[in-house]
Amino acid sequence: MSPDDIPGYSLRPEARSWYLPGYWVRQQDSLSRMIKSLYVHKSTLSHLLFYTFPPTKQDLPNASEAVSLLLINDKAVSRQDHSWYKEFHDAVTRWSGLGPVESLAAWCDISTEIQDLIDRLPSRRFLEKPYHLNEVGGIVKAVVTIMRSKDLVASLMNLEPTAAGSIIKALDNILDYTDKRGRIDERMSISIRNTLQRLCRKYAYLPPSCQLPPDSIELLGEPIAKTNFGAVWRGLRTVGSSSVQVALKGVYYHSTEEYEIIRNQFCREAILWKQLCHRNIAPFLGVSSTSTVSFMLVSTWMENGDVAQYLSKHRDIERVPLLVNIVDGLSYLHSQNVIHGDLKSANILVDNSGLACLADFGLSTVIYNADTVNITSKTTRKAGTTRWTAPELLDPERFGLEHAFLTRETDVYALSMVMVEVRHPQTF
Repeated sequence: MSPDDIPGYSLRPEARSWYLPGYWVRQQDSLSRMIKSLYVHKSTLSHLLFYTFPPTKQDLPNASEAVSLLLINDKAVSRQDHSWYKEFHDAVTRWSGLGPVESLAAWCDISTEIQDLIDRLPSRRFLEKPYHLNEVGGIVKAVVTIMRSKDLVASLMNLEPTAAGSIIKALDNILDYTDKRGRIDERMSISIRNTLQRLCRKYAYLPPSCQLPPDSIELLGEPIAKTNFGAVWRGLRTVGSSSVQVALKGVYYHSTEEYEIIRNQFCREAILWKQLCHRNIAPFLGVSSTSTVSFMLVSTWMENGDVAQYLSKHRDIERVPLLVNIVDGLSYLHSQNVIHGDLKSANILVDNSGLACLADFGLSTVIYNADTVNITSKTTRKAGTTRWTAPELLDPERFGLEHAFLTRETDVYALSMVMVEVRHPQTF
């Protein structure tokens, strides 16, 4: 019997020569159940199942299940097609045995396998347009499931380095994806961001989206400024045939111990800065390195310099809008659970349109972290920087604290000093 022998049913002319192998049709329900249990790419595989097993009983209202199975003509199915169905079944069976963490750790390999299956789909010639895998959208379920469980989040901190790298890439892609589509609420986004920072710091790894090719960055001369942690250069970033000026903040280290501390913290703070997006936050472009500087943060070059330099050249400029910019930027950081830690005029830049943008909050926490560098014994601070430092950071024991650590309140103290600095620069 052929499809034409069934009353009230006929195949499209272009599909008449293609029939499904009966054995695999009988596996459809079990495949569907396994796909529903998956943590990654469930929607894509459901669509793939639909395209793989037309026609179904729903397409044959006048035919019984027994008759519908007579649509099968095993002799018309090539050995290559049989092999595809077996690969599809075996892959779904394997993936259905993975938990959320294992699924997310393997998502790159799973994505590659699925796209290969799609490319070799026997019924592909009947699709109206090419079907491509949405790699990032397919892992939202796994990420959300993990973030809602403290035990699963804790298990991320004990992964093999290779698996950790895959999950770091996944979380980074999810944040970029959801920022554009708004599919995850703000609270969940913050949880993902915090977990991503912890992973980047522990495994000293940054996703590819953060890393700029070393040959795309060129230093222009000697450092233009010294910082508490290194130096700042003006440079060029080349993309294709065009070049733009950038600011490069390099971080130095003086021992193997310092290297490990700074490398881990650098990774954490770079990924933090990448996820921030606000008009009063200096734009982050990525990280790079040179033969002499291992860690460099790359950001947009601002010709107006910092706010103190800008005000010295524009003495009649209205100060209140600049202060509003600074407050808005700091308020945004705090809404994202980020503490600036080193707020002062030298770390507030002014862009070409006259907007104040907060910068250099990236590595400030290195100074105060109790498990890294002690504020008083290992940090050389420029003269006058203590003016912006809250008293509890300078003398924590006086305030009943065991260690000096950054808080929103210490940022607000620094903000008050910035307000004085902007309104009355002559006092500084």
